[in-house]
Amino acid sequence: MGIGNDYQQRWLRYRQLRTVYVALFVGFVPVMFPVGVVIEKVFRTAVPAFILAGIWMVAMVVVGFLLSSWRCPRCNKWFAATWWSNHGFFARKCVHCGLPKYASGPDVRREGTSTV
Repeated sequence: MGIGNDYQQRWLRYRQLRTVYVALFVGFVPVMFPVGVVIEKVFRTAVPAFILAGIWMVAMVVVGFLLSSWRCPRCNKWFAATWWSNHGFFARKCVHCGLPKYASGPDVRREGTSTV
């Protein structure tokens, strides 16, 4: 497997994590409200709906952590975070080595460096 292919696989995993996180975040109310209503009608209690909502929130936290601690394909450090700040999925480049998001290989130069 070549380096470029490894980068593509890592970026694909990043995109999958990002998509799952956004779906969990955006879908919480539109999914949980009707499901909660149905669960309350069927079981005559809201406890199962609260349990399901709690599981959904834990999933959001886990996927959010995996996304925010995703490692750069080039330097293998957290892509968007240092110990004091986290840019999340808004980061456009690695905060450590400057690799642009979705770069196809390690030969992409840092911004501001000369090729001469």
